[in-house]
Amino acid sequence: MRNVLNGNLKVWHLFIFGLVFALLGGGAVALADTDAVSALWKAGQVRLAATSSNTYINIDANQEFLVNEVSFDVPSGKKADVQAVWSSFLQPDNSGQYAYCIGKIYLDNNTTNNNLLTPGLYQLFGDGDAANKIVPSGLTVTMNGWRKNVSSGAHKIQVYVAGSYGGCTVADRSLILNVNIR
Repeated sequence: MRNVLNGNLKVWHLFIFGLVFALLGGGAVALADTDAVSALWKAGQVRLAATSSNTYINIDANQEFLVNEVSFDVPSGKKADVQAVWSSFLQPDNSGQYAYCIGKIYLDNNTTNNNLLTPGLYQLFGDGDAANKIVPSGLTVTMNGWRKNVSSGAHKIQVYVAGSYGGCTVADRSLILNVNIR
């Protein structure tokens, strides 16, 4: 201790000081960031579900179609946390107009914004001039969503795709669902 106070610092002194500072400072940051801590869901029983289709759905401007859905049950007295991942090959309508395709993932047959899974709407593709090939001829897209504290009972996760301007075609697609029941 006398060597530290008289100015004869050694490398190991700095190392010990840095280690103590990192442990104390890092712990304080983790405790202060409640969003980082609450991002981990409570442990439960995980159930998986999936569905896929390779039929083509042509979605014209100002139309919305149900393209995939998966059902799941939450036992009485339990809650569930849900994660959904959807992927599809999309093609814009090449009629020479702008083409947009919007995706949404809903809970329970209710297509109101209250039942959208977080984060909400996805612009799967859009903008550009299809006639001049600024919009790609096709691309694979994904979107995901989540919802905590789903009540007990029978539920559905549904994926809707809407077209705007030129519209789009939904081709090969899949929906994968992770349900954590607690």
